[in-house]
Amino acid sequence: MSSEISVYDVVIVGFGPSGAAAANAAGGLGLHTLVIERDLAIFERQRAIALDDEALRVIRGLGLYDEVTAHMHLGVTARFVGLDGKPFLATPAEPTAYTGHSLTNFFHQPSLERALRDGLKRYAAVEIKAGWTAQFVDQDSDGVTLRLGNDDGDRRDVRAQYVLACDGGSSSLRKQLGVAFAGTSYAEQWIDVQALVKRPLHRDPHFDFVCSPDRPGVRCPCPGGYYRWEWRVNPGEDAEAMLDEDNVWKLLAEEGVTPDDVDIARTWSYTFHVRKAQQWRVGRVLLLGDAAHVMPPFAGQGISGAFRDAANVVWKLEAVVRGRASDDLLDTYQTEREPHHDAMTHRAVTFGRIVMTSNHTIARLRDRAFRAATKIPGVMAALLRRFGAPTPLGPGCLRARDGGTHWSDT
Repeated sequence: MSSEISVYDVVIVGFGPSGAAAANAAGGLGLHTLVIERDLAIFERQRAIALDDEALRVIRGLGLYDEVTAHMHLGVTARFVGLDGKPFLATPAEPTAYTGHSLTNFFHQPSLERALRDGLKRYAAVEIKAGWTAQFVDQDSDGVTLRLGNDDGDRRDVRAQYVLACDGGSSSLRKQLGVAFAGTSYAEQWIDVQALVKRPLHRDPHFDFVCSPDRPGVRCPCPGGYYRWEWRVNPGEDAEAMLDEDNVWKLLAEEGVTPDDVDIARTWSYTFHVRKAQQWRVGRVLLLGDAAHVMPPFAGQGISGAFRDAANVVWKLEAVVRGRASDDLLDTYQTEREPHHDAMTHRAVTFGRIVMTSNHTIARLRDRAFRAATKIPGVMAALLRRFGAPTPLGPGCLRARDGGTHWSDT
């Protein structure tokens, strides 16, 4: 083990979207930053697929808007498709009045992560160590000690004034700190098929929730020449058996897709979770992204929430490190972000209930109710505004007084 201990303003553990966004924010503020990542290369599976308008605003703030959106489909309409195969609800494609960006935007995750990592080449103060893991040792009033290690048996300790745990839903740092990750998991599994398109599929360029009681699913044209399908695994079915190639082609055949149309690139199964860390801050360690919270994907908020976390916390870290604010400012990270996250989780769960209705009678009533609403002046517009409206932050470092906004005493 090396006896020399390097000292940083901030160490970021995890180099997925939340860690990469936080590293860009830290680099832009001149913080001496170390990023630790277990894997040597970007994970090439397309996991998350959507960003909202507020996430695009964060990306613009990082100075990477052109680089990131060059690989995106902007202003996509998300449709809820009923029993008759026709939409009964659709989100607007135009930019929101709140941010000036479109509400629903689709990306290829490896391309997104590559653009974020390339952005760090702008900052000499940001160091990256890939192929290493980090273990929490201790923390005191001056900083945090982490022990780094790699597969070659190298070990070294580093110190940081603060640590950002961006190491995903199974966060080892969160577990080492003993922070509860409370919540539930859905009973149903889903399977995912990522395909490369060989010839035009002649489909509308929309994202569709297929709201079938028999087998709800998702179909989505993705950037980079990909198309993605997802289906629920019904009770009594085996997810791994459904991922057998013959079964996958049977499901695609029901979509009118054949081996002449696409090549299957990847398949996998997964389960939805609704979980949240009890504490997002433990002394000088703060949890971001999936390390702090996970939710079902129906509202496309996983990476959007991670970007919001980074945007909320890094400028506060810089103010504390530079001595312009007290350490108490960091307590506003969770109080501000958690109510917003909870509201977005509720929205995702609500969308999931709309999609996964298993009763045919209820599904017919659902379709009729939403379609009837479209015929009432103003009702559907109000409903869509509610789904797309900004959600207020919780109490934080700003407070309203006498009709204005002022710095609080924090």
